[in-house]
Amino acid sequence: MAATASELRQIYANLFNEPGHPGRLHSLRRALEAIDRDIPESRNDADRLLTWLNGGIDPELTFTQLECLRVVLSQKAFAPLIPTLQASPAGAGSLIQLYKQLFAEPDLAHLRALQQAVFEYDKLGTEPKRLAVLALLRDLSPQGDWSDAHIGALDALLVRDITFKQIAPFQVTGDLW
Repeated sequence: MAATASELRQIYANLFNEPGHPGRLHSLRRALEAIDRDIPESRNDADRLLTWLNGGIDPELTFTQLECLRVVLSQKAFAPLIPTLQASPAGAGSLIQLYKQLFAEPDLAHLRALQQAVFEYDKLGTEPKRLAVLALLRDLSPQGDWSDAHIGALDALLVRDITFKQIAPFQVTGDLW
């Protein structure tokens, strides 16, 4: 069985809840690195952490979903989107605020709007489209020092990377993928 979109949404919301708890992200990364499909018990630590992040309910991520989550949380292309205090405490706070806004609405309207803006920028590559993405980021998290690095990471994550589809917090017809 695979984790549902709502379970993934809750996991992300709890994982990126506040910058004062970077241990959550580090613990999950460590647990995901230990996973080996040939050793079923290698997923126990990751399952335990994900159950805690999902409010005590096992989200039953598949091995594929676990591997995709490992990639998304560790790939350099996505680094500008991962809130870590070591890189920048202020940046981590802005990213946390962004994630709170993105996951705040039941229909994920903010996330969908951001995805649409990034998709349009990827397709057309014009300055007005780039500025539209930056404007959305500033609206969602005004204290953020948003840059082209964030836009590039969002483009890689939301448009170009097939891995993210497996662990996206939304799965509806009309997705841009």
